[in-house]
Amino acid sequence: MQKKKKIVFMTYSLSMGGTERVMINLIHHIKDKYDIDVLSLTQKDDVSYLLPEGVNVIKLLPFQTVSPVTMFFVWLLGSMPRLARWVINRKLGDDYDIEVAFSDWGGAPNFMAARKTKALRLAWIHFDADVFDFRATGFINFSKVMREFDKIYCVSTKVKNSIDGQFPSLSGITDVLYNLQQVERISEQKKEEFSFEPEGINIVACGRMFRQKAFERLIWAHSKILDDGIPHHLHIVGSGVEEMPLKLLAKTLNVENTVTFWGMQQNPYKFMRAADLFVLSSKYEGLPTVCIESLICGTPVVSTNVAGIEEIIDQDVNGWIVDNNRTDFYVGLKKVLEDPERIKRYKQNAAKYDWDNQAILDKFNSYIDSRVSVDGE
Repeated sequence: MQKKKKIVFMTYSLSMGGTERVMINLIHHIKDKYDIDVLSLTQKDDVSYLLPEGVNVIKLLPFQTVSPVTMFFVWLLGSMPRLARWVINRKLGDDYDIEVAFSDWGGAPNFMAARKTKALRLAWIHFDADVFDFRATGFINFSKVMREFDKIYCVSTKVKNSIDGQFPSLSGITDVLYNLQQVERISEQKKEEFSFEPEGINIVACGRMFRQKAFERLIWAHSKILDDGIPHHLHIVGSGVEEMPLKLLAKTLNVENTVTFWGMQQNPYKFMRAADLFVLSSKYEGLPTVCIESLICGTPVVSTNVAGIEEIIDQDVNGWIVDNNRTDFYVGLKKVLEDPERIKRYKQNAAKYDWDNQAILDKFNSYIDSRVSVDGE
């Protein structure tokens, strides 16, 4: 039997976030080809149960939560290469063929760069460098750290262009690799029986509740559009540090009866499928996976103009992209909600949506095969 290549994925945490779900999707697609470990820098774990059987999970540091304080200490430790190398090498051996820093924040690239092994080293970038405040988020030595990797995969063309523009010295090792999707799993889970009450126009948003996602402007726009005489109901799936302030905002704006907070859900796809419209209000993204998932569920999308969205949505075909500010978000969402025929047309087109996993997978495997060989090959 041919020996499998051994690969380790490093992530800041295993919380229920977009980056973690993207990593899990990739692992599901490559589980038969590689011997896989996952190393989490923290103990936080909401999603390890979603990993395929046989994937080994290792947790490096004792921190239990995902918080700014925790992130600072993890980053501080990762910024000291000798100490970081000592800490991580106590948990990881040097027998990996490929080492991947899948989180681009929270110190994961620093810890992986600190290791001095012969493994092929890959990094993922999930953010738009043109709108990301590097100094405020502990990425001061970003370029120096990332030059330690053999390949940097950017999740969209916009992300690659932003990295190349901000850090020209990295342009020779950046490439675009879109996120793989678990299309079969989404297609199966969306079938779970579910419908919204009350009937009428129902819009859904999903994600972790923190500032990047800008749920506050979605709730504000919802309130304004109701005041304009366009009835609809807003459903928010997810949880996070902003949950209580958002609930208070809904109460302050007198829309607590037309905004439903569903909390974290193991199956968000039944909500997407049941909705008339999926809405993304984010200030920035790299490639918004939730929008791809919504389209796979057959539900059109209204989104702010974040990185990657123009590579997902066909404007005025299966969704609508609006300028990334509060006023234009409100105007754009209202434009769609006041036109039921538009929503119907979008939904018909969303039902035809296709995401080409195979091309993405072939590109990933081809690069590794060209650089790494094991006994039997």
